[in-house]
Amino acid sequence: FIGNEQEHFRQAWEWGLPNAISSNIDDRTLHEIYGWPFQDAVKAGVASVMCSYNMVNNSYACQNSKLLNGILKDEMGFQGFVMSDWLAQRSGVASALAGLDMSMPGDGLKWADGDSLWGPRLTQAVLNGSLPVDRLNDMALRIVASFYQLGQDKDENKGPNFSSWTYDKKGKLAPGSPSPQEEQVVNQYINVQEDHAELARQIAIEGTVLLKNDGVLPLSREGNLANQSEKKKDKIKIGIFGDDAGPGKGLNYCPDQGCNEGTLGSGWGSGAADFPFLVTPVEALRKNFKKDKVQVTEH
Repeated sequence: FIGNEQEHFRQAWEWGLPNAISSNIDDRTLHEIYGWPFQDAVKAGVASVMCSYNMVNNSYACQNSKLLNGILKDEMGFQGFVMSDWLAQRSGVASALAGLDMSMPGDGLKWADGDSLWGPRLTQAVLNGSLPVDRLNDMALRIVASFYQLGQDKDENKGPNFSSWTYDKKGKLAPGSPSPQEEQVVNQYINVQEDHAELARQIAIEGTVLLKNDGVLPLSREGNLANQSEKKKDKIKIGIFGDDAGPGKGLNYCPDQGCNEGTLGSGWGSGAADFPFLVTPVEALRKNFKKDKVQVTEH
C-alpha cells in the first residue's frame, strides 16, 4: 500500500541491512498522486489491501498508523482488511494498533519459523492491556465480513485446489505450523489454462517495442531484407544480445522462477508458476528462418 519498493532493499534481511529503504512522500503528493489508485479500488469494493515490505516516511508500511488507520481506513473509508505482504510484518502489538488485520503467511520474522508475532502473543497483548479487545474484534470483523462479501460461504467455493509448498498430491495444510498435522490432499492437478496462451501471446505482441526501422524489417524466411531489390547470396546474420535470448539453464531451473538464467518468462514470487513449455527468442527465430539463408546467433 503506497510507495512500494519492488526491487532491492525493500527488506533489510535480504541484503544484510539494518533497515529497509524508506519511500518518503509528502502529504500533497501522497493525496494527489499515489493515493488515487487505491481510492478507486476502495470505491469499487475491494475486500483487502496489502501493506508493503519497505518503510514509508521512515515507518514500516505494515505498522504505519498514518497510512493504514488515517488514510486508508478513515479518509478513504476502506471497510475491508489489511494483510501484510509475506513476512512484511515487523512487529506484534505495534502493527495491530497501526491497522494491520491479517499477518501473512503467519510466521515470525523468518520463513516457516513457527514463531508468529501474533498467535498466542496477541492473546497475551489483550490480556495485559497492550491491545484493546475492540481492536481485536475489529480485525476479525473485517476479515469475516470480506469472506461473506465475496461469497466464499457458497457451496461452489471449496477453497484452494493446489499447494505452493509441494508438488506432491498429499501434504500438510500448514507447513510452517509446529502443531501435529496429518497429510491431506493438497494438490488436485486441475488444468486452468483454457485459452490463456492466446491472451499471453496477444499481450506480448501489444507490449513489443520496436526501434527505428531503416528498411531492415520485415525479415523474410528466405533471408531477404525489406530494402533489398535482389536476393542476397550470402547468409543474413541475426544477433540476439543479452541473457534473455536463451536458452539458459532451462525453463524451470530455479524454484519460483527466482533467478535470471536465460529467457526470463516470469518475475519471481508468489505469482510465479512452472512453465509447461517456453519458446525462447533464439529457438523461435531458428525454427522460422531457413537455415541455409539466415544465421541466428545469441551473444
